[in-house]
Amino acid sequence: MGSKFVKQTETYYVGRHNTTTDEHVVMDYNSYLGMYQPLTELENAKGFTDQEKTQKIVTTLNMLAEIQEETYEFYLLKKVSDITVVA
Repeated sequence: MGSKFVKQTETYYVGRHNTTTDEHVVMDYNSYLGMYQPLTELENAKGFTDQEKTQKIVTTLNMLAEIQEETYEFYLLKKVSDITVVA
């Protein structure tokens, strides 16, 4: 039995590590403000489907943190979701 719902999806997120406090958060894009804001819950953040584009965001945010001498390191997160038929 084939189902259009059976699939595997990959979602990418931008994580941020504060090297001073050791806090980890996920970054969410606020289109109203035109900037990224930290969130503590992954489920509340907007994910991306394109790994390469998300990596470019990570690279850009790391460059900005370095220029502004901030204590942040940004990194790529990947969430894999499987939908399968069980019965």
